[in-house]
Amino acid sequence: MASPSGNSSSHPVSFILLGIPGLETIQFWIAFPFCAMYIVAVLGNITLLHIIRIDHTLHEPMYLFLAMLAVTDLVLSSSTQPKMLAIFWLHAHEIEYHACLIQVFFIHTFSSVESGVLMAMALDRYVAICFPLRHSSILTPSAVIKLGAVVLMRGLLLVSPFCFMVSRMPYCPSRVIPQSYCEHMAVLKLVCADTRVNRGYGLFVAFSVGGFDMIVISISYVMILRAVLRLPSGEARLKAFGTCASHICVILALYIPALFSFLTHRFGHHVPHMRVDYLLNGEHISHPMASPSGNSSSHPVSFILLGIPGLETIQFWIAFPFCAMYIVAVLGNITLLHIIRIDHTLHEPMYLFLAMLAVTDLVLSSSTQPKMLAIFWLHAHEIEYHACLIQVFFIHTFSSVESGVLMAMALDRYVAICFPLQHSSILTPSVVIKLGTIVLMRGILWVSPFCFMVSNMPFCPSRVIPQSYCEHMAVLKLVCADTRVNRGYGLFVAFSVAGFDMIVISISYVMILRAVLRLPSGEARLKAFGTCASHICVILALYIPALFSFLTHRFGHHVPHMVHILFANLYLLVPPMLNPIIYGVRTKQIRDRVVQGCCGKEL
Repeated sequence: MASPSGNSSSHPVSFILLGIPGLETIQFWIAFPFCAMYIVAVLGNITLLHIIRIDHTLHEPMYLFLAMLAVTDLVLSSSTQPKMLAIFWLHAHEIEYHACLIQVFFIHTFSSVESGVLMAMALDRYVAICFPLRHSSILTPSAVIKLGAVVLMRGLLLVSPFCFMVSRMPYCPSRVIPQSYCEHMAVLKLVCADTRVNRGYGLFVAFSVGGFDMIVISISYVMILRAVLRLPSGEARLKAFGTCASHICVILALYIPALFSFLTHRFGHHVPHMRVDYLLNGEHISHPMASPSGNSSSHPVSFILLGIPGLETIQFWIAFPFCAMYIVAVLGNITLLHIIRIDHTLHEPMYLFLAMLAVTDLVLSSSTQPKMLAIFWLHAHEIEYHACLIQVFFIHTFSSVESGVLMAMALDRYVAICFPLQHSSILTPSVVIKLGTIVLMRGILWVSPFCFMVSNMPFCPSRVIPQSYCEHMAVLKLVCADTRVNRGYGLFVAFSVAGFDMIVISISYVMILRAVLRLPSGEARLKAFGTCASHICVILALYIPALFSFLTHRFGHHVPHMVHILFANLYLLVPPMLNPIIYGVRTKQIRDRVVQGCCGKEL
């Protein structure tokens, strides 16, 4: 397909999609959670469409927009996931040239449509809350259909030039795309010509679509907030905010990953696909700590934390969302603790465990985020040796404690649902405190040997840790000795803690499921399941990033460091941020207390 006398051709016959470079050996297993998520997405959205179609009471603007969103999500997920699963399971890496362009078209068109539908839903919430009596006359079915058609046409008209311009350009002989699907920037990197016009147009589309939609959404919610705060009662405010909660969650789920993907594609040109040797960045350590005649020392005076290598130029800006998430985590968990402390009706096992979880989240997030923000904003990369070991201790101890508390909460749900009459006699306050103490002592006893063993080992002259905080495996890589015992003990702790906790949680939920399915009425089953929903969400928020971080550290040696570090940071920040939000939204007693506090009433 390549011109024999040059380095370009009209276009290749096909491209090669690598999948996830660096994780080739475990792609087969990675495909299972992706397949499960795809099945949930397809079944969930089809169910949603079916319910909206057959129930005429749902033929209202909000649900019509929701149907558009479901169709968009079906198209988006189906345009990438089947091919990705074929790559992972069948090694079908090749994709025909025109099929690749079609994939580019569908991905970008329906990403634009999804953003537009969310904007339309924000307008719907604005009209419903600010003009409730005129809602049905303003947003008639024909107006909703016209809005949907405008959003779809915008996507088609703005994205079509991507494919047209790319199809007219010459390609280099290389036809490898180092990911699992075709998208505009990935294809553009294979072009052997000046792509500034394409990149400029891509920026224009991104800012005109994302920017315009976000401005409209922001203005809508400012107007909604003003209208809601004028309502006389706290209950009315809560009800009004409640109608927007789902929409806000969906907006965040779309725009946060999209923003990250956009920034890394556009400005992270030197972010490695496989690995980067960070120790050859021009920093040659000549420090009194290093032995002048050898390659190791007892231990360094300090370490250098790089932050997020590969994204140095935008670390200043990346710090803002991390700072916002940290503030939400701190305020949310402190609020949770305050409400549980002052409300004696909440002095029950479930809420006592929730208080333990809040304290754990505060310690976990505060053990890493302040230093990370200092690195990003103040360039304070140095961390003292003992401070680094203390950070290792706190991170791993309280990660173990968090897992243990979630296990204890699963036991609480099991006793509450399977033995409701004996719940208060089985899980007394003293039993709850004993369980919490056991979980804490387990973490301390299991993690202390990490620090003791590392502190007794010789270190190499290099003192650079290519991430934003100290953790066991990162420090261990700087040791100039055989670390097999340390690594083996680390695996033992990981499997004994997470493995045991997950087994107990799984058994608890199997027993809960059996008990719930025996209930006579659907309403009783729904109520029983509802008491577990928050706990399940928190479990997923903790274990999914933890599992990914563990697998990539242990087996994904060629995974880009940037991916390691971003997931490692999010793993210690997202659960502490989400836990109080999930329990605050899902738990009526806590939600009512927060609303009363916001409305200025006496608690």
